[in-house]
Amino acid sequence: MTRRTSGTAPRRRREERKAFGKSLRQTVPRSAHAAWRPPADRADLIQLLEVSNRERLPELIPIRHSRMLKSPLAAFRGLPSMMAHDLARLPTTDIRLQTCGDCHLQNFGWFASPERNLVFDITDFDETRNASWDWDIKRLVVSVTLAARELEADRVRQQDLVHTVVREYRERLADYSTLEPLAMWYERLDSNAVMDHARGASARRLMQHTIDAARRRTIERLLPDLVDRDGRRWRIKEQPPLFFHPRRTA
Repeated sequence: MTRRTSGTAPRRRREERKAFGKSLRQTVPRSAHAAWRPPADRADLIQLLEVSNRERLPELIPIRHSRMLKSPLAAFRGLPSMMAHDLARLPTTDIRLQTCGDCHLQNFGWFASPERNLVFDITDFDETRNASWDWDIKRLVVSVTLAARELEADRVRQQDLVHTVVREYRERLADYSTLEPLAMWYERLDSNAVMDHARGASARRLMQHTIDAARRRTIERLLPDLVDRDGRRWRIKEQPPLFFHPRRTA
């Protein structure tokens, strides 16, 4: 029996949702996502950059631009609106949800949970928006490819990395779809689990170094460098040009 809540569409069972998703391949086959060519009327990069700068502090814009100039990956990271314009015109199943909106490789990292456990997850949601489900995974694999190129990986290695990311995404999504909401809420990837998945001694050493560095960046360690006391109040330290208190203007 399919349960129905007053005023809402019937909730499909897991098997029904899976079958419905596969049926969409008839109208939007997976091969439709394999190729892309810039359209003749593609949005102008400089115009998009200028639009994105309109509400930014003018004195910080040159710093943003200098960071984006360091590499293709840095430029890709700094202008998600460019990829959003491109993705909006690609074939889609139109299964929409609240996406991250900026799901690239460098927006994943470590943070301390309320229980002070070190957890690995996505760390940035300031571009979140309602969009097609595939936008996040496409942005992620493009960032992985750019990072691999920056590390001078050959084309075969780049493709292997992309296949690995997509396979893990698919398999984890299938696993999570079987969990009850409460179990999903408590699902996490902590430092112990990551170490258990590290292959080989060199991978374990690298992972341990990364975890140790993350522990040194928790708020308890960083707080003395970020704030000082102003009488009875704590204030963020002035560290121009990146950290400062904006001056009020008449």
